[in-house]
Amino acid sequence: MEDKSGNSVKEVIKIHICLDLWVERELLSKPEIEKVLQEQYGSISFMQVSNHTYP
Repeated sequence: MEDKSGNSVKEVIKIHICLDLWVERELLSKPEIEKVLQEQYGSISFMQVSNHTYP
């Protein structure tokens, strides 16, 4: 028998992760956001900031 509640939780988690990644990508694609991040993190490259995991 299939565990429907377990599968539902997994689907919600997948959707949440995809949404988080999409939002992060959209924010980091905005020049003003990139500028603020560069000001906060100094000379750190854009790729290092985009791969950063936030708490």
